[in-house]
Amino acid sequence: MTNFEIATLSFSGGSLVVSLVTLIIVFRQLKTANISIQKDHTRRERQATLEFLQYNFPKINDHYWELKHKYGQDRVWSNDTINKIEDDKDAKTSINEILDRIEFLSIGVYRGVYSFDVVYDFAELQLIRMHQHVWPIVLHWQEKYNREDLFETFDLLVRRIKEERTPPKQIEKI
Repeated sequence: MTNFEIATLSFSGGSLVVSLVTLIIVFRQLKTANISIQKDHTRRERQATLEFLQYNFPKINDHYWELKHKYGQDRVWSNDTINKIEDDKDAKTSINEILDRIEFLSIGVYRGVYSFDVVYDFAELQLIRMHQHVWPIVLHWQEKYNREDLFETFDLLVRRIKEERTPPKQIEKI
């Protein structure tokens, strides 16, 4: 083997090593970029959720408390109350406002636009209470209009929240 052949093999081997190292660096950069994109998506998802909650929950609460003051503080409204609400155009509008906004949030959570963790941390108990309170009306509407899918994503979100809930820790007496 001549010196020229040895030199050519050395340069070829060196070139192969440089190409391999370059390939490893490119894969690491792609992995880092992917992690950055995922973190940015999570940040944007959480930010969007907080903005939704800040904008919509005061409006939801206004309608909710207006209904509770008008039709009673009962945890679940009776059939008589539901019938009174059915006859009250303003009450139906308020309930639709509440349910439409919460359903929009629920769909956003299930589509990955909004963060379940943020919803859980900031609105868990409120959503559970609203669900308990207005769900009999939704069931009435589902039966009345033969639409079992009416506001079903809200129901799914509340079920998931309930599944995620952990009982409060017992505080030991000192």
